[in-house]
Amino acid sequence: MHEYPLIKITRENQDKYKLLTRAQLRDYDRLSVEAGEITSLELMENAANHVVAAVLEMLNDARGANVVVLAGGGNNGGDGYAAGRILHLLGCNVIFCTSTGLERYQGDALVQVQRVQELGEVIHFLQSEKDLEILREKLLGADVVIDAMLGTGFEGDVGLRPMMEAMVKLVNSVAAGKIVSVDIPSGMDCDKYYPEIIAIRARVTVTFVALKRSLTDEKLRSYVGEIRLGMIGPDVDSVLKEWDGVG
Repeated sequence: MHEYPLIKITRENQDKYKLLTRAQLRDYDRLSVEAGEITSLELMENAANHVVAAVLEMLNDARGANVVVLAGGGNNGGDGYAAGRILHLLGCNVIFCTSTGLERYQGDALVQVQRVQELGEVIHFLQSEKDLEILREKLLGADVVIDAMLGTGFEGDVGLRPMMEAMVKLVNSVAAGKIVSVDIPSGMDCDKYYPEIIAIRARVTVTFVALKRSLTDEKLRSYVGEIRLGMIGPDVDSVLKEWDGVG
């Protein structure tokens, strides 16, 4: 598998990097796979390895570290399951939690769920207030929390489901300073700013392919934290050459 660098993004250098919309990001994934240069599962594994690299930056030693993965039902959740699986193999104690019924997973995300289950790991399904209290205990004991609940597909005008909103608020209150968000903090719309935002406040956001408008919006800096940008596949310009104004 090709190794891509993980780039530290700052206010000073962010203008050097491309900004892509939700629609462009979807087309990047689709067109990259259709061209036969990479599979969608390889894109996900590359993303997961970037998340792992960011987590390892925060840990003195992976062996024995406690990691909680909060996974949604889409590809963002698949990235989280894959990252958690890799961290498990590196010696971390990983706890996987989701509010999505496992029967709803499909495609590459389902593959990642199955790979986690093949390791003998239990995926905890959260659906009640009692489950949130159990999650609170797990978060308190965590060295790092991976936020992989919602990605760039989330649209801010839709809002969060009640359980997801409760999870976001709980994570922010209990795990502040130790959250790594996958691609974008859960609850944030990648294209637009919503004043009533309820979103994860990450210490580090590991984003893929290109920057998103919300990640560089000064009004949202307190949610995004530090930004790491990781390439996961073919060159963006070559894949999206039919789009006007890429970058």
